[in-house]
Amino acid sequence: MEKSKQSIRAAIGILPLFASFFIPATAHSADNGYHLLARYKLTGHGKTGNIRVDSEARRLYVAHGDRVDVLNADTGASVGILPANGSNDIVLAPDFKHGFISNGTAASVAMFDTATLKVVRTIKLATQNPGAMEYDPEVKRVFVAATGGVAAIDANSGEVVGSVPLEGRLGHLISNDYGRLFVAAEDHDVIHIVDTDALKFLGDFPIGTGTGPSGVALDPSGRRLFVACTNGRLPIIDTDIGFTIEDLPIGNGPTSDVFAFTPQGKGGWKGAVFVASADGTLSLIKMNAFISYSHAGEVKLQPGIQSVAFDSKTHRVFMPASENSAEILVVGQ
Repeated sequence: MEKSKQSIRAAIGILPLFASFFIPATAHSADNGYHLLARYKLTGHGKTGNIRVDSEARRLYVAHGDRVDVLNADTGASVGILPANGSNDIVLAPDFKHGFISNGTAASVAMFDTATLKVVRTIKLATQNPGAMEYDPEVKRVFVAATGGVAAIDANSGEVVGSVPLEGRLGHLISNDYGRLFVAAEDHDVIHIVDTDALKFLGDFPIGTGTGPSGVALDPSGRRLFVACTNGRLPIIDTDIGFTIEDLPIGNGPTSDVFAFTPQGKGGWKGAVFVASADGTLSLIKMNAFISYSHAGEVKLQPGIQSVAFDSKTHRVFMPASENSAEILVVGQ
């Protein structure tokens, strides 16, 4: 899996943390040594959106209202501030040393240089309310979910190379290595499928008993799609045939983040999914075998957490103290 996808959606080795460390308001230590390490301060005011970690450059990007705060991932010191207009999401395209910010209130995407932290281009979109984004390193494109469809941006030039009309209120999206983009349609109860090269709508996957799909994650090896729904269900879909092989319970409300990861064989686990829901429930789904999954427990977090980011280098986790907090909690050993 490419580094851009590892930064948020792939949490390698995070399994030992699950049972005990997510206590955002306190600093309790766990038996395995995980505890609250630090609190990083943000500048300005506004709702905290998505968080991205650049594990190689040791930077933490936090969407925060009218700006994106860039922090040193190890110390919390401010590295810089990127201007934004209702920032929703950030993605990184390391191939070109470019980053992208979706400006939710300006119908645009800002492209910036990750070395200088300077905005090098403002990309106007034909659609309103740009939100979730995904970088696909196979086709070198950034996909942006907005009102009425998904726009595709060349990650090198910043040119909009096309768009795909899609129905419904679009949530998170994720791509695989086989030319497919999966987009959650929150009010249509389906997953839209897009050809990432031809930029064509290919159809929909149904989501079983799930309603209000918002968060998605992908196991690229098994080609399983995990769809977190607001009614507290997690359909697991075989992306080759569109069949829901499992439908498991999770927390209720829109999902802030979903992670699919492999816990390196710990405890005999084949793989797992980590789901943070708006009601403050952190759910863990265990992969028992290739087509067998089960609910493996949950932890109650503070409701309203908007994003959880995992640093694959230090195995630390970053998350806002609350939805409107100007503080990022750092948990690790």
